[in-house]
Order: sequence, then C-alpha cells, then structure tokens
Amino acid sequence: MHHAEAFANAEKAHANEDVAERFERLEKNEEVQRLLANLKERRAFDPWAALLLITGGSACVQQGSAGA
Repeated sequence: MHHAEAFANAEKAHANEDVAERFERLEKNEEVQRLLANLKERRAFDPWAALLLITGGSACVQQGSAGA
C-alpha cells in the first residue's frame, strides 16, 4: 500500500511541476509579447528609439562618432 501512495504522490508532484513550468512559459511569452508591442510602437513613433533599445545604446555612440 505504501508503494501505491508513494507512486501517486510522485505523479501528483510531477504534474504540479509541469503546471508550474507551463505558467512560467506563459508568463515569459506574455512578457515577450508586451516588449515586442512596445518596441513596434516606439519604432513607429521614433525609429532611433527602437534601434537604441535593440543595441543597448551603442547605436547612439556609433551615430555620434560618424558625425564627428
């Protein structure tokens, strides 16, 4: 009887981990979608702002050095 209980508990724990992993993936996907929408909005408004987001600001340095 103890083996059956242990097995059932292990299956339950595994199912709970799967659900937690799914929620984590959904949350990450939602965050990616939000960031992508934000990036598209900024790019439509200001192409340089989108480039700065993608490059982490290095485009600003390159742009500034090209004009110098």
